[in-house]
Amino acid sequence: DDVHFGGSRLGESLGRLPNGEGPLAPLAQPSFGTTNVDSRTPAVVISEVHYHPVAPTAATEIDPDMTEDQLEFIELTNLSDTTVDLGNWRLRGGVEMNFDAGTQLASGQAIVVTSFNPDNSERLAAFRAEFGLSEDVQFVGGFGGGLNNGADQIRLLAVDPNNGDLIRPLEDEVIYDDETPWPTTPDGQGSSLTRSNPHRWGTLHNAWAAALPNPGVPATTRLAGDVTADGVVDAADVDQLCANLRAGSQEPSNDLNEDGVFTEDDLNLLVEDILGTSAGDADL
Repeated sequence: DDVHFGGSRLGESLGRLPNGEGPLAPLAQPSFGTTNVDSRTPAVVISEVHYHPVAPTAATEIDPDMTEDQLEFIELTNLSDTTVDLGNWRLRGGVEMNFDAGTQLASGQAIVVTSFNPDNSERLAAFRAEFGLSEDVQFVGGFGGGLNNGADQIRLLAVDPNNGDLIRPLEDEVIYDDETPWPTTPDGQGSSLTRSNPHRWGTLHNAWAAALPNPGVPATTRLAGDVTADGVVDAADVDQLCANLRAGSQEPSNDLNEDGVFTEDDLNLLVEDILGTSAGDADL
């Protein structure tokens, strides 16, 4: 066996998720002699990855030279209660970027990392037009390399001074794929890979769902699929959605696929795409 790991925060343990088989992840607490269950929830989470965009349409009216690769982006969201200084943080893996000193991300705010330099005003305007973005969306870039259309790794490295040494602990990580059990429609079919549960570690497929690209717009406080509004997506949400379906409810919160009507398709989306399992898996 062989493992490689980088810096870690004081008192933080690294464990395989899923237990015994997945890659190392920072755990919420050490689990010596017991099952590895929960990862540490990142302060800043990789919240959206658009790795295989379709060809631009609205963007080419502003920038005729814009290609689909230049519509790739990575979105980060600050889940913490305070502003986070991203200065000297890094993205590594399929893409590489060092964040400039003074880059601030307020609590609840999202930032979009693009493949091009946002100082290119024409290209930035084309990007905004393609996704229908307002002027208050924050951008940084451009990153080196590119997001593979099949599978790739993205690591977000923080900065943690420790006894005069600069430690770069792993803040969050995604190792995505374009084959099931990962959502498949983000692979060139118009969807984006969107974090449906930031409390699950990013290498787990059931932390993600397919959704329309929405760069720079922070997710709502309710997680996708959190029908019970208790802050987690679990079997209780399946039970509640089944009860709502039997009762004939048409509450908008039940319409998980946002097609305007609450049907069994919404239940299937919760079970298969958000929870990443199948009917009959009662204990998930």
